[in-house]
Amino acid sequence: MEMVDNTPDTPNSSEEVRLARRRFTVEFKRNLLVEIDNAKTSDDVGLILRREGLHTTQVAKWRREQRTGTLGAKKRGKPARDEVQRRNDELEKENTELKDRLALAEELIEAQGKVHALLHAASGKSASQKSSR
Repeated sequence: MEMVDNTPDTPNSSEEVRLARRRFTVEFKRNLLVEIDNAKTSDDVGLILRREGLHTTQVAKWRREQRTGTLGAKKRGKPARDEVQRRNDELEKENTELKDRLALAEELIEAQGKVHALLHAASGKSASQKSSR
């Protein structure tokens, strides 16, 4: 009798195993819920769940979604933002940028005024020095 090693190969310590997330179609979810409803005993339900590799909480979630009519209605990813919110965010960003530009312009104008005053004062002194000679 030949022995067969059924243990899975263990990866090297430097390798990382990452399983892909399972995704279930709406049809699969509905069929499974019907199959579970038709099961005679809780042992039969357990067999179905083990066969599919599912937990009771996942099935309970699908059942709740089926009751509320949202089974398969959810889309993955970020929720869609409405146009008004997107435009509001855009205008707020533009407003912040314009405020920053205004503050810089005011600082430059103030610096120009000081330079002008210094030049005016210096030219006044030089004019008064020329006339006193």
